[in-house]
Amino acid sequence: MTWYKERRVSSFSPKVILFRTTNTKSNNWYLRIKLDNESRPYLQKSLRTESYEEAHERAREIWQEIGYRKKKGNLVLVPGFSKAFERFLDSDWVTPKRHYWMELRYNRYYKEYFGSEPVNEITAKKIIGFIEYRKTYWRNFEGKMPSSAITRNPSFRTISHNWQVLKQFFDYCYNEGWITAPLSLPPISKVAKGFSKERQTANDLRPEEARKIRTRLKMYMEDARRPLHLWRRTFMYYYFLTVGRALSRPGTETDGLKWRDCFREYNKRQNAHYWRWEVNGKLGKRSCILPLQYTKHFDAWRQFVEENTTNRTLLESGDFYVWGYQDGSRCPHHQLTNYWRKIMKKSLPDGFGDIHKNSEGQSITPYTLRSSEINNRLWNQNHTAQVVANAAGTSLLMIEKHYIKPKQRDIAWSETLPQDIYDRMFGI
Repeated sequence: MTWYKERRVSSFSPKVILFRTTNTKSNNWYLRIKLDNESRPYLQKSLRTESYEEAHERAREIWQEIGYRKKKGNLVLVPGFSKAFERFLDSDWVTPKRHYWMELRYNRYYKEYFGSEPVNEITAKKIIGFIEYRKTYWRNFEGKMPSSAITRNPSFRTISHNWQVLKQFFDYCYNEGWITAPLSLPPISKVAKGFSKERQTANDLRPEEARKIRTRLKMYMEDARRPLHLWRRTFMYYYFLTVGRALSRPGTETDGLKWRDCFREYNKRQNAHYWRWEVNGKLGKRSCILPLQYTKHFDAWRQFVEENTTNRTLLESGDFYVWGYQDGSRCPHHQLTNYWRKIMKKSLPDGFGDIHKNSEGQSITPYTLRSSEINNRLWNQNHTAQVVANAAGTSLLMIEKHYIKPKQRDIAWSETLPQDIYDRMFGI
């Protein structure tokens, strides 16, 4: 039961009551407003001041805002950031593929920074402050760090993704009527200072680097003693040998691949079999063709799965994930990436040491395998850029932007590509 120390009716409306209570340590004034046609009959909140004059002015501003919101047809009771973001995640604004990633970032960063503050009270200044909070998050982290934690500054690309999610969220809030006007945020390039725009992940593998990784994975697989370790290490070995060669995207395409979507077909011209994968790409379903010389590796992985799976029924039904766990369930991409990083950093008696980075200090990730194969087809196999773009499920513009560069393959080109090279790549 609330005991009023002091209670006054505002001068501008009898529905607005200002009061102070005896059951709080502070002597602040509180506001209580009677609402009509809302989910709750009253709105009550602290005005955070002990001065009645200041409290009265703040109450007037809130009352005027309520009148404005009602006039615009918006809700008076606005949820806090946490509840609003949870509704946002469950809405049609977030696709199933992005839901998992956004939920992880919400629980890690957004929830702690914004808390339960009402979304209509969050200012642009508060949102801009998130950039600095995100920049120093892991350096100021107290507690046990997850294996995926990176203590250096996040890249400009990572910050741009975080910023884009916040812009999309506040557009959703405006659409729901929680804020009265679209939130105007500056471009990320103006608020994110001191973030590296250079690539932090490798875009190519040199032959000697690929040989070292293959040797590392093979030795690690042969050194396995327990069944669980054998499955994981064999998984990574054949993943390295085949996924990139088929130009399949790790994460968005490869992780969801099931055996019913894999077809072993015959090439009459070459008189040999090859594998074709049907994956769900950005533009719908597409085929990934594994080159003939790598068919034996995928055959070996299939045979290993048949001999070591713990769920043969699921395998026979075709719903068994190709790059999943031993029971056929899906392996989340972040776990695969963490295990890849763990293997690359593991010291073995092969004398290679830590090879998770290339000579330029860029991290070698599963996505590097796909990028390396694109470079290989462009520079070593005389494929045109359009042919490679079609095989990789991307646009010619993306190939030109990220792969057609003079510095590729350590070849000392001039500032522009020689005309004959350019003509060959673009099929002129």
